[in-house]
Amino acid sequence: MRKREWVQAVRGSIMALALLLTACGSQGAISGWMEVSSGTNLELLGATSDGNRFVAVGGGSGTSVILVSANGTSWTKVGFDAQVQLTDVAYGQGTFVAVGFDNTVLASPDGTTWQRVYGSGLGYFNGVAFGGGRFVAANAFGFLLVSQDASAQAWQVVNLDVGTATDLAGVAHGNGRWVVVGQLGQIWVSEDALT
Repeated sequence: MRKREWVQAVRGSIMALALLLTACGSQGAISGWMEVSSGTNLELLGATSDGNRFVAVGGGSGTSVILVSANGTSWTKVGFDAQVQLTDVAYGQGTFVAVGFDNTVLASPDGTTWQRVYGSGLGYFNGVAFGGGRFVAANAFGFLLVSQDASAQAWQVVNLDVGTATDLAGVAHGNGRWVVVGQLGQIWVSEDALT
């Protein structure tokens, strides 16, 4: 291909891309960060996506809020109140899991229909993550809650030797390992989240 033909081909590709972006603009394309209305004034603390929809969670004292969106710009409040503030949400293998105060764990197949699968007592979860076919939630009082599988219907408590720190602040999964972090610079690592 000659230089002139190449330049024309590139110009044609750029023009086609510009037309495509213009067409997509009417469907919600954005350039740069922009603030959109959530429809709530309650605190939002966690968000996730299954690739087709976004779910955001939060709440306030004695109330929760769950929002869903197909495009990230238009949000709808879900008609479910766990009556506790939710602190984080994760997605894995067909299930959304939200965690929060009063050791609350909620599960949903679609982000709109929720059920409480765990919860009671003093404490709260700071974070939840999915990996290796299970969910793991990090509790502020020094323990983990580990689901038996991706359905998130059955859970096991795993106590960590947290020493003087009790607040487990976050959890993540990657490269076949779980990592949990604590309030005094601690990091715990596990391959199965159970041992």
